Amino acid sequence: MLLRASELSSILKSGQYAALRIDSVAALPRLLGVRNGGRTVVEVAAMSEGTTDQLFLALRLAAVEQSVAAGVHLPFLADDLFFNFDDDRSEASFRVLAELARSTQALFFTHHPHLPSTARSVVGADNHSECTLGRDPSR
Repeated sequence: MLLRASELSSILKSGQYAALRIDSVAALPRLLGVRNGGRTVVEVAAMSEGTTDQLFLALRLAAVEQSVAAGVHLPFLADDLFFNFDDDRSEASFRVLAELARSTQALFFTHHPHLPSTARSVVGADNHSECTLGRDPSR
């Protein structure tokens, strides 16, 4: 799972973090990000909020993929996960969610009006459906 989370994290962070690893030497094992071709190790506490959001998204996605591979097809629910993502990382994240949606249902909830159109442009209109409640989506 850590290997797949590393791959996903690299995609979500546009290659900024090449890998994830567990520091098992410390008194309590901890998750670390690896940057700059393995030359820099970054503790989660030292990462930006957006980076940690993407890191935990990568871990969640890897866990869902592992469950699907074991025959458990639970839907993936994402509720405003892209709050701290810039446009490039939102697009990368929608590409990863579209890949996941080939094997299980992926539902994305947001109150940010620009994200549904970003999702539609990334995954294509044929692979995207949208439901808007409580407001006019044209505003």
